[in-house]
Amino acid sequence: MKFHNPMILRSIDLPRGITFTLNPIMGTHEDPGIDNLETDLLVLTQMSGSMMSEGMQKIDRKLSGALAKALAQNNFRGKAGQSTVLNCQEISDSKQKFILVVGLGSHKQFNSFTICGLMRLVLEVANKLAVKKITIPFMPNRQTEEKVSLAASVNTLVCKVRMFADDLPNLQEVELFCTPQARQYLQDGLMGHTPRCMLCRNPKLGTV
Repeated sequence: MKFHNPMILRSIDLPRGITFTLNPIMGTHEDPGIDNLETDLLVLTQMSGSMMSEGMQKIDRKLSGALAKALAQNNFRGKAGQSTVLNCQEISDSKQKFILVVGLGSHKQFNSFTICGLMRLVLEVANKLAVKKITIPFMPNRQTEEKVSLAASVNTLVCKVRMFADDLPNLQEVELFCTPQARQYLQDGLMGHTPRCMLCRNPKLGTV
């Protein structure tokens, strides 16, 4: 999938020049649909007690129910640290090689450590699967953004990529898919070079 107006940003101090691509076309006439994002690893999240999002349902329909089946087999309920990886390489209509779904827990429990643990888990899975490209959609969610801003979330991602770069020899690109309204916030997070944490606890959200 070729995007008409991608923004390429390279964060400072990243070994091997890992590229961050910002694609702010979610919800526009250029939006290919989340199910049509071409990537090695598509990252999806779900809060506990929530049904599959509209985007996840769209992907599931395209995969003939394979995503819902994988979640059911793993008794996935969105609890913090729960994760499911679906190998899509043998599914003919899939635009993704792998799909990772991670549980974030309840809105009350959600905080900056949840995001930090999420980004760590994503990179650990990327390392295990030896992927070249990760795609993370940033869906609008007022309940989570009230606690952790989009800029802070992306800045945490950059921090984790920097921390684990030596363990990611295959990673070449991290794509951020968002709405036009979220573009500036994500850009601010990408270009923010000052660590937000006074003391890095490097929390784990779950295991690979």
